[in-house]
Amino acid sequence: MAAIRKVTISTGMYWVEVRGADVRILCGCPEDAVKHLLRTGLIVGTGIKLAGALRSSPMGVPISIAFGIACFIAVALLRWPLVWVLLVLGAIACTWAYRRLAARIASGAEQ
Repeated sequence: MAAIRKVTISTGMYWVEVRGADVRILCGCPEDAVKHLLRTGLIVGTGIKLAGALRSSPMGVPISIAFGIACFIAVALLRWPLVWVLLVLGAIACTWAYRRLAARIASGAEQ
């Protein structure tokens, strides 16, 4: 059980980590959940952990940042529904990554 960590963020809101499986779960969600997560440093910590994976991403850092900015603009500024933004941008990003990986494998097979 030492591999499971439970952090109480606020009343009725918990952050659960399963370290061996690299799983993080937010349980409960009051209206000001993001404020509480920022206050406890969980969003920043997770962002720092994920930043290392960008270097080895088949999409590359600039394209990944561009998708993040596009998602922010669509949701925060244009007020489009998050579900649709993630479905569309996620599908585009997955297709982009798939094609980059396929091209990388094809060029490696030719050499």
